[in-house]
Amino acid sequence: MDYFRKLKTKTKHHFFYITFQFEKKIKKIRNKVKGYTGGYEIGYVDFDKNGKAIAKTNQSSFLQGEGEIGARTTGIKNFFKNTKYHNNLYKNFIKII
Repeated sequence: MDYFRKLKTKTKHHFFYITFQFEKKIKKIRNKVKGYTGGYEIGYVDFDKNGKAIAKTNQSSFLQGEGEIGARTTGIKNFFKNTKYHNNLYKNFIKII
C-alpha cells in the first residue's frame, strides 16, 4: 500500500504513464500465454485509483454453477474444457526442450 500512497502524490500524468506501462506488460504476458496454450486467456489483477485490487478475468466461478448444472458438474466440465489448453502448453514446452 505504501507504493500507492507515493503514487497518489505524483501527478496524474505520472499515474497514467505507470498504468499504461503496467497494462502493456500484462497484455504482452497474456498474449504469450494465449499463444503457447492455443487460446487460453489468463486473468490478472488491476488496481483502482485508491489501490484496491480488482480481479480481471473472463472466467466464471465454478462455485456458482451453470443453470441447472451444479457447482461440482461445472467444475468437472471446466476441467475437461481446459485440458486442451494444458495439452497445447505441454506440446509447446516439449518443443523447447
